[in-house]
Order: sequence, then structure tokens, then C-alpha cells
Amino acid sequence: MTTTHSEAAPEKSEDTTQRVVLKGLPTRALSTDWSGDERDWLEGQCRIVAAMRRELTIAAGGYHTLCVLQRPHPHVLDDLAARLPQFQHIVSVHDGRTSTRLDQPVRDSRCMTTVTHPASWLLKQPTQGRMFLFFDPDAALSSRVPLSRLLKKQAQQSPCAYALISRGQQVSAFANALRDRGHALRWQESVLTSGQHWHLSLWRTTQPG
Repeated sequence: MTTTHSEAAPEKSEDTTQRVVLKGLPTRALSTDWSGDERDWLEGQCRIVAAMRRELTIAAGGYHTLCVLQRPHPHVLDDLAARLPQFQHIVSVHDGRTSTRLDQPVRDSRCMTTVTHPASWLLKQPTQGRMFLFFDPDAALSSRVPLSRLLKKQAQQSPCAYALISRGQQVSAFANALRDRGHALRWQESVLTSGQHWHLSLWRTTQPG
């Protein structure tokens, strides 16, 4: 079941199982190897990739790094790498508090993992040429760092984009903070996976680089 509130029509989705096979992932990953969170990705969260691809096309080579925050699952990272070959680097950042099995290596050599608090990591990062994919951003950032401080300089660096996968059917506090700091909403959609509602959105800077 998918409820759509889109500013731009998403790409037509093919069958989920067929899509995984086409991307070269092992068929065993379709059964017990995929955790509940990973299945949420395949069952609906992955629709955000279409919006990310459109942003990459618009920027015409302006992005070089994808930063994935709070989703360390190897299968999801491999799937992202396969769907988004345009990125030169893929960085996974998580705080280490996960029940996911991380002993399975990510196959794509562009991927690297950093275990630290996402908010602390973000404060030290340049943003130009980076796209940030956040899973449950409000929970990931919590109140450790004020959002206004976190985004103070980022709205002035372009191209920079935030792809958000938030719990619930409404925009997250982080999305509201992005809007207040001058980021533009490019796309949004709501999906339902295994009884959980998710709000997907993509934001990008409006200032010249």
C-alpha cells in the first residue's frame, strides 16, 4: 500500500524481487538474510532512489559522495551502491547501536563505514558535492546538537541534498529545520511497509556554490 504526495512523478517501480536480481544481489538475500529493517527498504523506502537520481541528473556531475546515516545494513548499502553508480564514494555512518549482523562485508569497494554519533560527525563534514541519506533523522540526531547549529553553514554550500526517510506520515523536525535554513523541497511521498508509515522527502540547497 502506498499513499503518494509527490511533486514529481516517481519512476515506475518494477517487481521488488526482480529488481534485486537485476541488480546482481544474491537470491539468498531475498529470504532469511534480509532483516525486518532491510525488508522495509525493499518494500517501499527504496522509492526515494528515483528522486535521488533526478537530483544527480540536475546537478550534472556536481555530487561525488553519498553519506548514509543510521542504516549500516550491508544488503541495503550494496543495493544503494548498485542503484547509484554515479557516486565516487559511499560513506556509512552509524552510532553502533544496532542489532543488525554486520559481519557480512559490503561488496562495493566505494563503501566505507564510520562508527560515531551522526550529529557529531556532521558538524565536522564539508557538504558541497555530498548527498546525505538519513534513516529516521529525528531519532538519529535527537537533541545532542541543535539543528540550527548543525545546518548553519550547510545551506550556503551547493550542491548539497538531503534524502530523508522518516517515521510517520508527516515531515520530520529535521525536514522543517532544512526548510527554515533555506533548503528547497524537491520531492515527497508516503509509503507503508509492514504496518509502519514512512515519509520520504528530498531537499536541496537553493544557494549557488
